[in-house]
Amino acid sequence: MSAIDKVELLRRVRRGELSANQAILLLKGKPTPTDAPDTDPQAPWQERFLADLLSLIGELLGMDRAHIDLDAPVADMGLDSLSATEFSNKARQRFGISLQATVFFECRTIRDFHTHMVRHHATRLVERYTPVPRPAPPPIAAAHASETVGTIARPQRASALKASTGDPIRANLERLWSQSEIELAATESLGSLNSPAPIPVPTAIAALDRLLLSRPGQPDLEICMIGRGTPLLMLGGLMNNENIWHRQITALAPHFRLLIFNKPGCGRSGVDRILTMDSIVDDVLYTLDILAPGQVVPVVGYSFGGMVALKLLVRAPECMARIALINSTAKTQPRTDEARILVEELARCPEAAALNGSVNLAVAARYKEVSKTFDLRDALADYAHPALILTAGKDGYIPRERGLELASLLRGGRHVELPDAGHFSLLTHSEQVNAHLHSFLTEDAGRKAKTLRPLEAA
Repeated sequence: MSAIDKVELLRRVRRGELSANQAILLLKGKPTPTDAPDTDPQAPWQERFLADLLSLIGELLGMDRAHIDLDAPVADMGLDSLSATEFSNKARQRFGISLQATVFFECRTIRDFHTHMVRHHATRLVERYTPVPRPAPPPIAAAHASETVGTIARPQRASALKASTGDPIRANLERLWSQSEIELAATESLGSLNSPAPIPVPTAIAALDRLLLSRPGQPDLEICMIGRGTPLLMLGGLMNNENIWHRQITALAPHFRLLIFNKPGCGRSGVDRILTMDSIVDDVLYTLDILAPGQVVPVVGYSFGGMVALKLLVRAPECMARIALINSTAKTQPRTDEARILVEELARCPEAAALNGSVNLAVAARYKEVSKTFDLRDALADYAHPALILTAGKDGYIPRERGLELASLLRGGRHVELPDAGHFSLLTHSEQVNAHLHSFLTEDAGRKAKTLRPLEAA
C-alpha cells in the first residue's frame, strides 16, 4: 500500500468512516465490514435510521421532518458550518458515529448524505438498529486466568506480570512497594483506598466519546474526547484515568476539543513490559499524529501528567502551543514517607480515591521506577512557551516550592498559588483551578512560542 493510501486511511479513521482496527486490517490487505456490498436501501434498519436522521436535521433547522426534501441541495437549506458542527456532535451522541463537519457539505443532498452514512458506517448502524445477541464466552478456568507471560494488556483488563515466584521482574516490583504496603496497612485510610465508596458516574464523564487506538504489536491506547474547536491535550496524574478531570470538562469543553489521554495502565490503555518516560511520550505523539495532525496544541498536565507534558515540551516543542501544569515538578525526589503523605492527601479528598478506583500496585511500581530519576531542570530554560504553573499551598505530595522552581525555570512561566488547597486541588478547588485554566488557555498570547534549541533525535 502506498504512503498516500496510508494517509487516506488515517483521514478516514479521523472522519469516523473506519475504526482503527478496520484500518489495520486494510493495511494488512484483509477485508473489513466496510468492504461489503451495499445492503438493500429498503431494509428496515435503514428506514428507521433515515427517520431518525430527518428528525435530527429537522431539530437543527426548526422544521418538521415531513417537510424536508431529500433531494434539495444542502446549500439551499440554511445549514451553515456552525449547525453542521452541532449536527456532528448530535450524531455522535445519537448514533455513536464520529463525523467531520465538512462531510455534510461534501454531499450535495440529504439523500446523498444518507447514502454516505449507510455506506461508511453500516457496521455501527446495524449494531444500533438490529442488535444481535452474542453468546456468552465460555468461562476461563481460574487456574489459567493469569498465566500469560509477556503479552500486551488488552482493553478491559489490567496489565499483569506472571504470577510466579521465579519471575525476577515481579519480585523486584514487589520489593519496591513492600514497605509502602506496610505503611498503608498501618493507616486508618487503607479501606478507603482499596475499596472506595461507589459514586455516581459524573455527567461530564458519561458524555465522553472513547476511542481505542489499536496498534500492531503494541498496547492499545484509550483517548476520551469531548467538545469542539482547538484540540487540548490533558494528561492526568500517576495512575489517574479520565475521571480525575470531570470537574474541568464542563468548564473547558465549550472552548476546546478535549483529548484526555489515558496513560499506559490507566483506563483501557494497555501497558507493555518496557515502560519509560520516552515511551509514554511516544504514545502521546502517536495520539496527536492521529487526532491532531500538524496542529500546535495547548497541553494541561496534572502531577505526573505535568512531568509527561514537560518531557513532551523537550522532545517535540514544535507541537505545543502553551503548557499549564497543576501541582507538578521538574525533578522528583523520592522519600521514604511518600506512601504516608499520599494517604494523608487522599484523606483530605476521598473523592479522588473513589473516582480512580483500585490501584494496580505492580503497574504503580513501574511508574515509580520511571519517575525516580526524572530531572529536566537543566533543559527547561531553552524554551519560551507561555506556561501557567498552579501550586497548592498545603500540598504535601508535591510541595509548592517545586512549582516556584518550575516558574523560574520556564522563561514564559507564571506562578499562581492556591494557599488552602492540597494535592487534589483540581477536585477540591475546581472553580479556582478552572478559572485560571480558562483565562490562561483562551487568552490572546500575542506571540508565538519560540524554540531556542533544535529538536533532538528521539
